[in-house]
Amino acid sequence: MVARNSIHQRHVVLVLLVTISLWGNLRGLPLIYAGVWSDGGQSARTSSMFTQPNTSPNLDLVVHTVQRGETLFSLAQRYNMDVQMLQTMNRLKSTRLYPGQKLVLFARQPAEDTEERRESNITVSSARTSRQQLTAIAKKESKEAGLQFIWPLHGEISSRFGYRQSPMGGNRGDFHAGIDIRSPRGTPVRAAEDGEVITASYYRGYGRVVILAHKNDFSTLYAHNWRLLVRPGTRVKKGDIIALSGNSGRSTGPHLHFEIRKGEKPLNPLQFLD
Repeated sequence: MVARNSIHQRHVVLVLLVTISLWGNLRGLPLIYAGVWSDGGQSARTSSMFTQPNTSPNLDLVVHTVQRGETLFSLAQRYNMDVQMLQTMNRLKSTRLYPGQKLVLFARQPAEDTEERRESNITVSSARTSRQQLTAIAKKESKEAGLQFIWPLHGEISSRFGYRQSPMGGNRGDFHAGIDIRSPRGTPVRAAEDGEVITASYYRGYGRVVILAHKNDFSTLYAHNWRLLVRPGTRVKKGDIIALSGNSGRSTGPHLHFEIRKGEKPLNPLQFLD
Protein backbone atom coordinates (compact mmCIF):
# COMPACT_ATOMS: atom_id res chain seq x y z
CA MET A 1 0.00 0.00 0.00
CA VAL A 2 2.83 2.35 0.95
CA ALA A 3 4.64 1.50 -2.32
CA ARG A 4 1.50 2.26 -4.37
CA ASN A 5 1.06 5.64 -2.65
CA SER A 6 4.70 6.45 -3.33
CA ILE A 7 4.33 5.62 -7.04
CA HIS A 8 1.12 7.66 -7.23
CA GLN A 9 2.84 10.67 -5.62
CA ARG A 10 5.71 10.42 -8.14
CA HIS A 11 3.19 10.39 -10.99
CA VAL A 12 1.43 13.47 -9.59
CA VAL A 13 4.76 15.34 -9.28
CA LEU A 14 5.73 14.36 -12.84
CA VAL A 15 2.39 15.58 -14.24
CA LEU A 16 2.78 18.88 -12.38
CA LEU A 17 6.32 19.39 -13.72
CA VAL A 18 5.23 18.69 -17.31
CA THR A 19 2.24 21.05 -16.92
CA ILE A 20 4.45 23.86 -15.57
CA SER A 21 6.95 23.35 -18.38
CA LEU A 22 4.26 23.45 -21.07
CA TRP A 23 2.68 26.56 -19.53
CA GLY A 24 6.08 28.27 -19.53
CA ASN A 25 6.37 27.64 -23.26
CA LEU A 26 2.81 28.49 -24.20
CA ARG A 27 1.86 31.47 -22.05
CA GLY A 28 3.47 34.01 -24.41
CA LEU A 29 1.80 32.68 -27.56
CA PRO A 30 -0.74 34.57 -29.64
CA LEU A 31 -4.39 33.68 -29.67
CA ILE A 32 -5.98 31.96 -32.64
CA TYR A 33 -8.08 34.84 -33.85
CA ALA A 34 -11.65 34.64 -35.03
CA GLY A 35 -12.24 36.57 -38.23
CA VAL A 36 -8.54 37.20 -39.02
CA TRP A 37 -5.93 35.14 -40.80
CA SER A 38 -4.27 32.31 -38.95
CA ASP A 39 -2.17 29.33 -39.85
CA GLY A 40 -3.52 27.60 -36.77
CA GLY A 41 -0.94 29.48 -34.71
CA GLN A 42 1.73 27.06 -35.91
CA SER A 43 4.34 29.61 -36.96
CA ALA A 44 3.96 31.56 -33.72
CA ARG A 45 3.88 28.38 -31.66
CA THR A 46 7.03 27.02 -33.25
CA SER A 47 9.04 30.23 -33.19
CA SER A 48 8.22 30.88 -29.53
CA MET A 49 9.82 27.57 -28.55
CA PHE A 50 13.23 28.80 -29.66
CA THR A 51 15.29 31.14 -27.53
CA GLN A 52 14.79 34.43 -29.32
CA PRO A 53 17.63 36.82 -28.53
CA ASN A 54 15.61 40.02 -28.91
CA THR A 55 15.45 40.63 -25.16
CA SER A 56 18.76 42.51 -25.48
CA PRO A 57 18.38 46.26 -26.10
CA ASN A 58 21.08 45.96 -28.79
CA LEU A 59 19.25 43.35 -30.89
CA ASP A 60 16.59 44.30 -33.42
CA LEU A 61 14.20 42.43 -35.67
CA VAL A 62 15.23 43.43 -39.22
CA VAL A 63 14.75 42.54 -42.87
CA HIS A 64 17.85 41.20 -44.64
CA THR A 65 18.10 41.07 -48.44
CA VAL A 66 20.00 37.95 -49.50
CA GLN A 67 23.13 38.67 -51.56
CA ARG A 68 24.76 36.38 -54.11
CA GLY A 69 26.80 33.67 -52.37
CA GLU A 70 25.01 33.93 -49.03
CA THR A 71 23.56 30.77 -47.52
CA LEU A 72 21.29 30.09 -44.58
CA PHE A 73 24.29 28.65 -42.74
CA SER A 74 26.53 31.68 -43.39
CA LEU A 75 23.76 34.04 -42.27
CA ALA A 76 23.12 31.99 -39.13
CA GLN A 77 26.82 32.21 -38.29
CA ARG A 78 27.05 35.92 -39.14
CA TYR A 79 24.06 36.86 -36.99
CA ASN A 80 24.70 34.29 -34.26
CA MET A 81 21.40 32.52 -34.85
CA ASP A 82 20.27 28.93 -35.18
CA VAL A 83 19.61 27.67 -38.74
CA GLN A 84 16.39 25.98 -37.65
CA MET A 85 15.24 29.19 -36.01
CA LEU A 86 15.91 31.14 -39.23
CA GLN A 87 13.91 28.58 -41.19
CA THR A 88 11.02 28.74 -38.73
CA MET A 89 10.93 32.55 -38.56
CA ASN A 90 10.81 32.75 -42.36
CA ARG A 91 8.66 29.64 -42.96
CA LEU A 92 11.33 28.18 -45.25
CA LYS A 93 10.75 24.67 -46.55
CA SER A 94 14.41 24.21 -47.54
CA THR A 95 17.78 25.79 -46.82
CA ARG A 96 18.17 27.12 -50.37
CA LEU A 97 18.25 30.90 -50.77
CA TYR A 98 18.25 33.15 -53.83
CA PRO A 99 19.63 36.69 -54.36
CA GLY A 100 17.07 39.36 -53.54
CA GLN A 101 15.10 37.11 -51.16
CA LYS A 102 13.88 38.90 -48.02
CA LEU A 103 14.51 37.27 -44.63
CA VAL A 104 13.54 38.35 -41.13
CA LEU A 105 16.29 37.94 -38.55
CA PHE A 106 17.73 39.40 -35.38
CA ALA A 107 20.65 41.79 -35.86
CA ARG A 108 22.79 43.75 -33.49
CA GLN A 109 22.09 47.47 -33.60
CA PRO A 110 24.50 49.48 -35.79
CA ALA A 111 27.88 49.91 -34.13
CA GLU A 112 27.41 53.63 -33.57
CA ASP A 113 24.27 52.86 -31.54
CA THR A 114 25.75 50.37 -29.09
CA GLU A 115 26.84 50.95 -25.52
CA GLU A 116 30.35 49.68 -26.36
CA ARG A 117 30.78 52.26 -29.14
CA ARG A 118 29.60 55.06 -26.86
CA GLU A 119 32.22 54.04 -24.32
CA SER A 120 35.00 54.07 -26.93
CA ASN A 121 36.85 57.10 -28.26
CA ILE A 122 34.01 57.84 -30.71
CA THR A 123 31.69 60.45 -29.25
CA VAL A 124 27.92 60.38 -29.11
CA SER A 125 27.80 63.56 -31.20
CA SER A 126 29.71 61.91 -34.06
CA ALA A 127 27.35 58.94 -33.88
CA ARG A 128 24.38 61.29 -34.12
CA THR A 129 25.99 63.05 -37.08
CA SER A 130 26.43 59.68 -38.77
CA ARG A 131 22.74 58.84 -38.27
CA GLN A 132 21.69 62.29 -39.49
CA GLN A 133 23.78 61.87 -42.64
CA LEU A 134 22.30 58.42 -43.24
CA THR A 135 18.77 59.76 -42.73
CA ALA A 136 19.38 62.60 -45.19
CA ILE A 137 20.65 60.16 -47.82
CA ALA A 138 17.81 57.69 -47.19
CA LYS A 139 15.19 60.45 -47.30
CA LYS A 140 16.52 61.56 -50.70
CA GLU A 141 16.48 57.95 -51.94
CA SER A 142 12.94 57.40 -50.66
CA LYS A 143 11.68 60.44 -52.58
CA GLU A 144 13.52 59.36 -55.71
CA ALA A 145 11.92 55.92 -55.36
CA GLY A 146 8.50 57.49 -55.06
CA LEU A 147 8.05 56.50 -51.41
CA GLN A 148 6.00 58.83 -49.22
CA PHE A 149 5.31 57.31 -45.82
CA ILE A 150 2.08 58.12 -43.97
CA TRP A 151 1.32 57.78 -40.27
CA PRO A 152 0.27 54.19 -39.44
CA LEU A 153 -2.12 55.66 -36.86
CA HIS A 154 -2.53 58.98 -35.07
CA GLY A 155 -1.90 59.50 -31.37
CA GLU A 156 0.45 60.98 -28.80
CA ILE A 157 4.11 60.04 -29.21
CA SER A 158 5.14 58.48 -25.90
CA SER A 159 8.73 57.65 -26.87
CA ARG A 160 10.88 59.10 -29.62
CA PHE A 161 13.67 57.72 -31.80
CA GLY A 162 17.16 57.58 -30.25
CA TYR A 163 18.74 57.00 -26.87
CA ARG A 164 16.32 56.84 -23.96
CA GLN A 165 15.88 55.56 -20.44
CA SER A 166 14.39 52.08 -20.73
CA PRO A 167 10.66 52.16 -19.84
CA MET A 168 11.09 48.70 -18.28
CA GLY A 169 13.17 50.18 -15.45
CA GLY A 170 16.85 50.15 -14.54
CA ASN A 171 19.54 52.79 -14.94
CA ARG A 172 20.87 51.68 -18.31
CA GLY A 173 19.56 53.65 -21.27
CA ASP A 174 18.99 51.90 -24.57
CA PHE A 175 18.65 52.89 -28.20
CA HIS A 176 15.05 53.11 -29.38
CA ALA A 177 14.98 52.21 -33.07
CA GLY A 178 11.56 53.71 -33.75
CA ILE A 179 8.76 55.74 -32.19
CA ASP A 180 5.97 54.69 -29.83
CA ILE A 181 2.47 56.03 -30.52
CA ARG A 182 -0.15 55.73 -27.77
CA SER A 183 -3.39 54.19 -28.96
CA PRO A 184 -6.36 52.34 -27.40
CA ARG A 185 -6.40 48.61 -27.96
CA GLY A 186 -8.07 47.77 -31.25
CA THR A 187 -7.07 50.96 -33.10
CA PRO A 188 -6.59 50.21 -36.84
CA VAL A 189 -2.92 50.16 -37.89
CA ARG A 190 -2.38 51.16 -41.53
CA ALA A 191 0.44 50.39 -43.96
CA ALA A 192 2.71 53.44 -44.19
CA GLU A 193 3.48 52.67 -47.87
CA ASP A 194 2.81 50.10 -50.56
CA GLY A 195 4.74 46.91 -49.84
CA GLU A 196 4.87 43.18 -49.25
CA VAL A 197 4.26 41.49 -45.90
CA ILE A 198 7.53 39.80 -44.92
CA THR A 199 6.34 38.56 -41.56
CA ALA A 200 3.16 38.65 -39.47
CA SER A 201 3.83 36.68 -36.34
CA TYR A 202 4.68 36.76 -32.63
CA TYR A 203 8.21 37.61 -31.46
CA ARG A 204 8.51 37.84 -27.69
CA GLY A 205 9.87 41.36 -27.18
CA TYR A 206 7.91 42.81 -30.09
CA GLY A 207 4.72 40.87 -29.45
CA ARG A 208 2.51 40.50 -32.53
CA VAL A 209 4.44 42.22 -35.27
CA VAL A 210 4.07 42.99 -38.98
CA ILE A 211 7.03 43.90 -41.21
CA LEU A 212 6.55 45.30 -44.69
CA ALA A 213 9.24 45.44 -47.39
CA HIS A 214 9.17 48.46 -49.70
CA LYS A 215 11.13 49.66 -52.72
CA ASN A 216 14.86 50.48 -52.56
CA ASP A 217 15.50 48.19 -49.54
CA PHE A 218 13.23 50.20 -47.20
CA SER A 219 11.10 48.38 -44.62
CA THR A 220 8.62 49.32 -41.90
CA LEU A 221 7.85 47.49 -38.67
CA TYR A 222 4.63 47.61 -36.61
CA ALA A 223 4.86 45.99 -33.15
CA HIS A 224 2.89 45.21 -29.95
CA ASN A 225 -0.34 44.61 -31.88
CA TRP A 226 -3.46 42.95 -30.50
CA ARG A 227 -4.46 41.30 -33.79
CA LEU A 228 -2.73 40.74 -37.12
CA LEU A 229 -4.89 41.09 -40.23
CA VAL A 230 -2.42 40.12 -42.98
CA ARG A 231 -0.32 37.09 -43.86
CA PRO A 232 3.26 36.79 -45.21
CA GLY A 233 3.51 37.24 -48.98
CA THR A 234 0.48 39.54 -49.17
CA ARG A 235 0.85 42.78 -51.17
CA VAL A 236 -0.68 45.78 -49.41
CA LYS A 237 -1.44 49.34 -50.45
CA LYS A 238 -0.63 52.48 -48.52
CA GLY A 239 -3.41 53.01 -45.98
CA ASP A 240 -4.57 49.37 -45.88
CA ILE A 241 -5.41 48.16 -42.37
CA ILE A 242 -2.82 45.50 -41.49
CA ALA A 243 -3.33 45.09 -37.72
CA LEU A 244 -5.14 46.31 -34.63
CA SER A 245 -2.93 47.98 -32.04
CA GLY A 246 -2.50 46.49 -28.60
CA ASN A 247 -0.10 45.70 -25.79
CA SER A 248 1.51 42.36 -26.71
CA GLY A 249 5.14 41.53 -26.04
CA ARG A 250 7.46 43.61 -23.85
CA SER A 251 5.28 46.65 -23.34
CA THR A 252 4.18 48.94 -20.52
CA GLY A 253 0.84 49.92 -22.04
CA PRO A 254 -1.24 49.95 -25.25
CA HIS A 255 0.71 51.56 -28.09
CA LEU A 256 2.21 51.00 -31.53
CA HIS A 257 5.97 50.70 -31.92
CA PHE A 258 6.78 51.88 -35.46
CA GLU A 259 10.11 51.71 -37.33
CA ILE A 260 11.44 52.72 -40.72
CA ARG A 261 14.68 51.12 -41.92
CA LYS A 262 16.98 51.36 -44.90
CA GLY A 263 18.51 47.91 -45.14
CA GLU A 264 19.18 47.05 -41.50
CA LYS A 265 19.78 50.66 -40.41
CA PRO A 266 17.06 52.29 -38.28
CA LEU A 267 15.95 55.78 -39.35
CA ASN A 268 13.98 58.43 -37.50
CA PRO A 269 10.36 57.95 -38.66
CA LEU A 270 9.48 61.55 -37.80
CA GLN A 271 11.75 62.73 -40.61
CA PHE A 272 9.78 60.68 -43.16
CA LEU A 273 6.14 60.77 -42.12
CA ASP A 274 3.67 63.09 -43.83
